[in-house]
Amino acid sequence: MTLAAGAHQPQAKSQARLEAEIVFLRHQLNLLRRRLPAKPRLTPVDRLFFVWLYRLMPSLLNAAVIIQPDTIVQWHRAGVPVLLALEVAFARREAQGCG
Repeated sequence: MTLAAGAHQPQAKSQARLEAEIVFLRHQLNLLRRRLPAKPRLTPVDRLFFVWLYRLMPSLLNAAVIIQPDTIVQWHRAGVPVLLALEVAFARREAQGCG
């Protein structure tokens, strides 16, 4: 069952939440494998991944281990205007027939 499919059914929602938490925790473990002495090296894709999961299931902040929950919320707030600008640019490009 996918995360999106489980969001509409009460019983499946808990299954989707569990799946999202597992993906979240596995990604954190992958980051630990690349670990540096001070703190993990995060790529923009890593940040986008955590923000995406946070937007799907805000309660996943409780599962954050190596990244502070406040940091994920900051990335989310900083990224929303960027994502909106990209969506607008993409829509304009498609409207002009360039896409």
